[in-house]
Amino acid sequence: MAKLAEFRGGWYDCLTVRADALFELTDAVLSAPTVTSLPYLSLEPVFRRSWGSLYDALATGRIDAERVGELLVAAGPPEWPLTFAVDASTHPRPYAETSPGREWHHLSGPGGVDGGVPGWAWQHVTQLNLDHDSWVAPMDVVRVPTGGPAQTLAAVEQIRALAGRLRAAGRTGRKLFVHDTGYDLAVLVYELHGEHDVTGEHAQHCADLPEGTHHQLCGVHTTVGNDDIEVLVRIRNDRLLYRDPPPRLPGGRRPAPKPMWLFWSGQGSPDLERCWRSYLRRFDIEHYLKFLKSVLSWTNVAPHHPEQAMRWTWVLLAAYAQLLLARSLAQDQRSPWERRHHRRLSPGRVRRDFARVLPIIGTPATPPKPSKAGPGRPRGRTSTPAQRHPTLKKSA
Repeated sequence: MAKLAEFRGGWYDCLTVRADALFELTDAVLSAPTVTSLPYLSLEPVFRRSWGSLYDALATGRIDAERVGELLVAAGPPEWPLTFAVDASTHPRPYAETSPGREWHHLSGPGGVDGGVPGWAWQHVTQLNLDHDSWVAPMDVVRVPTGGPAQTLAAVEQIRALAGRLRAAGRTGRKLFVHDTGYDLAVLVYELHGEHDVTGEHAQHCADLPEGTHHQLCGVHTTVGNDDIEVLVRIRNDRLLYRDPPPRLPGGRRPAPKPMWLFWSGQGSPDLERCWRSYLRRFDIEHYLKFLKSVLSWTNVAPHHPEQAMRWTWVLLAAYAQLLLARSLAQDQRSPWERRHHRRLSPGRVRRDFARVLPIIGTPATPPKPSKAGPGRPRGRTSTPAQRHPTLKKSA
């Protein structure tokens, strides 16, 4: 209870503009039976403001992303290993011609057009739990272009920033970041472990050069402070590995299944058991993204600008982090036809009981002040058609 209350106070401090409305929007997401749309969230008792203030919070509110990152690191379970998953997910906006910054992104399942859909993509980093449940701890999220080196470079920046926040919080040890196919392993290795120790004439020549200049002149990337970072990447099945071909099976029998190759980079030797166990638990981030979409309606809400979608995403990350902290407080509110949970409750089961926990914890948000309706549109002013933005295409 104390940790949850501390997190809620820290989350309120991260909201610099429209803090009360954004905070109560988070509580509405946690307590609503179902999240169908933004206006219906304003009908929840915990949201004490009008539906207009909800839209205004996403449009003009401000969230200190760096402080939120520090808050999420502090809220992470200390008993979990320093193993993290990195993955991107698409927010489809196929018909939003007036929304800027849309790109063609991959979309698995129905709804894609010729293998892609216009929209925005967000890259998440979550801490993994090696137990047999679907819980993760959200750590960071940024908007990225999916695929290619740009997405991988965004992952590098997230890894560096998160590793720095972990060190500042006293979380020492080797930090393993697990990636699926789609990330350029050469870029990851070059940017994180390009050159650990520059010695000899090279060191004398480049000692006083800035990092960017050193990169351009020497063609190498000097890494500093990345000794505790490890990366694990699954190699695409269409990559060629130069080795002797397997023997042909007699009788025309089907060949054996293709092996799955994992690439590791870091200091020293890899812990093989940790690597394969961590990659198997990497799929928990898929459950996490599905929970954000299907239960919390992450992609069902259709913001106009990507900045509004970013604030909505931060709200959902803060909501999920509170569910993680409330696992031991929640009671199983199961339906009559559902089985009793013998293990730890899932995120969906914890959310069912969160409306009971909220009045016990309280809220740091201030009550709304009485106000009257605004003047509305001035007489004689007409609206003009909104500007249309073309869907951006990725450069080769």
